Amino acid sequence: MIKITDTKKEFPEGEESVFPRFEEYKDFTGKTINFKIDCHEVGLGFTVIAIEDKEEASYRFESYSPNNPFEALGNVRDKIRAGLSTRYLDDDVYPTHGKLKGYITCDSNRDGHGIVIDGTFLDINKIERILSAYEGFEILIEIKDSKD
Repeated sequence: MIKITDTKKEFPEGEESVFPRFEEYKDFTGKTINFKIDCHEVGLGFTVIAIEDKEEASYRFESYSPNNPFEALGNVRDKIRAGLSTRYLDDDVYPTHGKLKGYITCDSNRDGHGIVIDGTFLDINKIERILSAYEGFEILIEIKDSKD
């Protein structure tokens, strides 16, 4: 379910009244997650960034389109739905299955780097504790552009 609560006035030109500024979605538990939507015209296209509307590190999704900001918006909406429908961490912040997906960030409130998974910031020490439970297992680390 998408709920548009405001519109962005300055972008894209000529489409001011229909480009959303905020949207809300339901996560895997049914909790409502509010996103702030930003659209940027970049060299040869458009980037749409959706960031959970809260202070600390949280959900973030991006998409790029060389053609049109609404194509990038549609792609970011698909990423949000897919990202919120899969749970990677349990309540104790350990993997629910053999896969984790998130993004690398710096949390200025905690003065350190880490990874955000399921909207939860995990500092390097927490990541080390998670990985230590899997000693001897194989691991594959893939780093890619968040707009892909």
